[in-house]
Amino acid sequence: MRARFDEIHYPITEQFMRILLTLVLCLFLLSGCNDGGGLGTEIGKKAPEITSEDMSGKPLTLRQFQGKVVLLDFWATWCGPCMNEIVHERDLHRQFDGRAFVILGVSRDRKREDLKQYLDTAKLPWPNIYDATGNIADQWKVGGLPTFVLVDHNGIIVDRWEGGGQIEKIREAVGKAVKAAESK
Repeated sequence: MRARFDEIHYPITEQFMRILLTLVLCLFLLSGCNDGGGLGTEIGKKAPEITSEDMSGKPLTLRQFQGKVVLLDFWATWCGPCMNEIVHERDLHRQFDGRAFVILGVSRDRKREDLKQYLDTAKLPWPNIYDATGNIADQWKVGGLPTFVLVDHNGIIVDRWEGGGQIEKIREAVGKAVKAAESK
């Protein structure tokens, strides 16, 4: 005689319960606490401060662009997709030149000299900083290059894109953010 499905009992071992409890505890600890406000790198959060130097050695902070829309570009000269975006960023810069908008490049180049040499040749019209240690990219949870983060005139993260080929989405979001900044 065959047993019905609901009559079959599977014993739960002590080892299985320990593994399950450990997984639940890990998920709880990794999820952390979120009060819905404060600093973060998620859309809708206040952008964390960036404090560094531009390539000429002058102090540079994200706060100094308060009142402007900032497009952060995490990139590197060795990154092919990053280099492909430069021409589009130049167009974006030209389109919004003289308005409440700035691009801020955050380079993950392996050597400062590689970045300096490229900037001397390319003459990019926006400031760039060298993130030698990767601390800024880590703080902003950058998982790959290029990564773009749009910060509005109030310092709130309004959008984020990873990977190349998204310039039309970026252009549209920048346009909306600049219009909002200029209507204040």
